[in-house]
Amino acid sequence: MQKKTKMYLLGLGLMLEKDKEIYNKNKPLNSLSKRVVLENSNNKEESFLFFSLNQCIMFLKNKRHKADVRMLQKCINLNIPYFGFYCKYI
Repeated sequence: MQKKTKMYLLGLGLMLEKDKEIYNKNKPLNSLSKRVVLENSNNKEESFLFFSLNQCIMFLKNKRHKADVRMLQKCINLNIPYFGFYCKYI
């Protein structure tokens, strides 16, 4: 048995957006959605967790660094520090 309801497309779209925010919060959605840990190369106790490369880049830019995703990925793959931080995928 099917239940019929009157729902407008806008309301349905808003419901789907809310569900996306709730259920896809920590789920990788694309290649840039990998979790990243930044560890300070001078102070190993200082580390930061990010749920995407873009969040990590925004953090570095807020610290006045000219960071970009391509260089961050290169430093992660080569295991070299990037602006004083070692970066690792989780």
